[in-house]
Amino acid sequence: MKNIVSVLIIFIFCFSTANAQKKQMEKLKAQAQHVTQKKLAVVLKKETNDKNKAYNDYIKKAIVSEWTINVDIEYVDFKTYKSLKKENSKDYAYIVHLTKINQDNINDTYSFVEGIIVGCFEDKYAVFSESFEFTNSTTLGDMFKKIQKANNFISTMANYEYKKMSMKDIKAAYGQQTEKAKILKTQTLYIDKDNIEKKLEDKISSIYKYEYKLVSKEEIDNAVTNNDESISYIYNGIVFNADTGDMVLQFIQPKGKVMVSTPIDMFKTSKLKLKEFKDLISYLK
Repeated sequence: MKNIVSVLIIFIFCFSTANAQKKQMEKLKAQAQHVTQKKLAVVLKKETNDKNKAYNDYIKKAIVSEWTINVDIEYVDFKTYKSLKKENSKDYAYIVHLTKINQDNINDTYSFVEGIIVGCFEDKYAVFSESFEFTNSTTLGDMFKKIQKANNFISTMANYEYKKMSMKDIKAAYGQQTEKAKILKTQTLYIDKDNIEKKLEDKISSIYKYEYKLVSKEEIDNAVTNNDESISYIYNGIVFNADTGDMVLQFIQPKGKVMVSTPIDMFKTSKLKLKEFKDLISYLK
């Protein structure tokens, strides 16, 4: 009887988790669709210093080049943003860069997190938010990458159809990724020369049979801002298309063992490792 109860509890837990996930995804989909249906208010900063001037310049260029979701786009100041937020405007979605204050009540400390936020004024929560510290060393390429990511996420969520993943579906997804990865055979893969371990650098020419270059971050940024269709690049264990910001490859365990598995070591060090690179290019065989 105890075993039956345990199984029942596990079943209820799994069902509840899946049901909650489905509701969350449906909520995100609705919010993403709201963004696509509105005018877009791009919030600019008050140009009191060179950093704010650079931010305004970069986000305007990134929106013009990379944002495909909204036809009507307006650039507004922060005062207008606050006014639209106060009235819960039903006409506008927004992109804003904010500094959020996080309070740790246990340790009585505060942290400040800068981030890009995208949403609709009529919705309680944003549909996209990600940390983005804008400093004097932030580049136009950094801004392009962030706007590409927001644009691609919202576009994907607006058309998302929830489906419980069976093992058969997971294996099919692996096959689709292998097929998608074939584009790398016709592209040049850019790898940050300051982001690769010596062991991999010494062996890469013997294990990667296609075009690649060890380049500076500046060269990667240039490929992104020039929308170079012939280039992909690696960042945190994911290969991105420089032109669109689409994911070409990410670390997924072969043969459907798990859906997505990004090596923890990738976030402990800034260096790309030999094993991780071998796992990544296994899709090209």
